[in-house]
Amino acid sequence: MAKGINLCDLPEPYRRQAEQQIVKEMRRKEANKKRKAEKKALKKAKKQERKAKKAEKQAKAAEPKVKHKSKKTPKLRNQKVTRGDKTFDSKREADRYDELVLLEKQGIIQNLEWQKEYLLIPAQYETVEQYGKSGKRIKDKQILIERKVTYVADFVYKKDGDTIVEDSKGYRNPASAPYAKFVLKRKLMLWVHGIRITEV
Repeated sequence: MAKGINLCDLPEPYRRQAEQQIVKEMRRKEANKKRKAEKKALKKAKKQERKAKKAEKQAKAAEPKVKHKSKKTPKLRNQKVTRGDKTFDSKREADRYDELVLLEKQGIIQNLEWQKEYLLIPAQYETVEQYGKSGKRIKDKQILIERKVTYVADFVYKKDGDTIVEDSKGYRNPASAPYAKFVLKRKLMLWVHGIRITEV
């Protein structure tokens, strides 16, 4: 539309056509403006995201590296089992405990004990003489040389007046160190206490 011409001066058909053209142009400009704003906002968001990732990467790199200790492998690779307030070294041991509890309730066995400790070899100490400032001898000092050796029985109970000591053993390999250690303690139990361990 030429400059200086008022819409009101145009005939009706041309005036309506001119108005439509003006509205169309305004909408096009508004759409372009909106697209530019969206593009600018998206660009800003991406920039902030890159900045956040960079900061996170730097913070992670600055953190001291902590070595996570691996869980200790249970003896003979057994899985611990909890029954009530007791934690057993294996399912076999837990099942045997349930059996013995029933036998005790039926009166077949008596005085059931769990994890009872027996002393096999006492601790050994070296006596060191001590003297005070005046040269007078004071109480001697005991220095530990060898720790005590004990055997912890899985179950101990009375049956027909005899003391029975049980050890739950699902794995019997004489070549393995844990079983060889048990065999040595089994022999010491018989030598020291006169008790033969029953393996179940």
